[in-house]
Amino acid sequence: MLATIFLFALYICMAVLFFKQSHFIKNIGLKHSVIVALFLLKILGGLFYHYMMTVRFYGGDSHLYFLDAIGHIQNLSTDWRWELNYFLFGWTPIKLGEHYYSTHNTVAWSDLGSQLNYRIMYISSLLSFGHETVNIIFYNFLFFIGQLALYKAFIKMAPTKKWFLLCIVFAIPSVWFWCSGIHKDGFVLSLLGMLLLAMYNYTQQATTKYFIIMALALIGLFCIRYYICLLILPIWITFLFANKVVAIKKWQTYLLGFITFILLFFNAHYFIKAIQPAKMVVVKQAQFLALKGNSFIAMDTLQPTASSFIKAAPKAIGRVMARPYLQEAKDVMYGITAIETTLLLILMLCLSFVKKQGSGNGVLIYFCILLALSMFLIIGFIVPFSGAFIRYRAAYYPIIIGALYCMAKLPFLEKIEQKMQNYILA
Repeated sequence: MLATIFLFALYICMAVLFFKQSHFIKNIGLKHSVIVALFLLKILGGLFYHYMMTVRFYGGDSHLYFLDAIGHIQNLSTDWRWELNYFLFGWTPIKLGEHYYSTHNTVAWSDLGSQLNYRIMYISSLLSFGHETVNIIFYNFLFFIGQLALYKAFIKMAPTKKWFLLCIVFAIPSVWFWCSGIHKDGFVLSLLGMLLLAMYNYTQQATTKYFIIMALALIGLFCIRYYICLLILPIWITFLFANKVVAIKKWQTYLLGFITFILLFFNAHYFIKAIQPAKMVVVKQAQFLALKGNSFIAMDTLQPTASSFIKAAPKAIGRVMARPYLQEAKDVMYGITAIETTLLLILMLCLSFVKKQGSGNGVLIYFCILLALSMFLIIGFIVPFSGAFIRYRAAYYPIIIGALYCMAKLPFLEKIEQKMQNYILA
């Protein structure tokens, strides 16, 4: 226990010193004390997630990653060469001894996220000397940098709205919980933040540097959850086109891009038979429907046709954005989630219908909105368990709410913004 506390304090102090010296973090303009407070808030979220997964769900995937890593670390003293080879190339469990390039593993490439997570856990567990809770600091350090990048992208788009954007990025309860735990969701939000910041910089100066950063963020998303990258790619390509074309309004460009994407989604197999996006979604839904869970919600069984997807779309996006309902709450946590879901839905609707202010960043704002709505829709098509889609949707709340707030004209909040910025700005 004392060793855990010592290591916890040591690594937090090291992170605080890094924040003090980092030019990237200094350029955000927040007070150092605010940066530290936000980071500690992330750590608390990670600890709460760890507690819930350990007590309520008896460990979950995060604990399994840890146990797997510890098993390999303990084997270092007896066969370090084998362990190094496994760390670099290993894919399946030890007893099979397969590698990334083995033909037996071709199907498993879709699980790159778990493999990457395992390796980060391996390095974290080495640095923490096997103290599981200390690993929370290393993971949340990576998550935190990405969320700061997301915040920086938003305040560049709306420089007078720093305070509420800070709350949107860091203080939404479900985002704080799900994106602070040792799992893939924190990486998703972090990489999206880095992607959006690079995209903003690209709109200001279309250099190779920012294009490479965008490409690296997309590759990272592909490794964590490949389907997110595949869904983002056409929207990102539309962004690149919209950023260059000035003769067409930005929303019109995205509308044309969306229509083109839908046509390709259902007709790509006519050009390349092996590419069948609609069938991929149908197969993924079938895999989820084959699972068992206490939060199952009945849903339409999809067919790989446009009519089937169009018919299921309203229920799919409504399910993800509005549920769980309060009457469905089985315990306190579900009750809190139901209340938050309702409040966030009302907030999004209000921000959608209030008066809009002129912005030269429509190309990025429309990207955020289309990205989030597309992810909500695809989650609604695939996932029949409220317990699962509550987690999957969390990373996209700051994206869509932040974008809607950036373009909303809310004079009554301006005084609050001006007053609160005195407390957070360096």
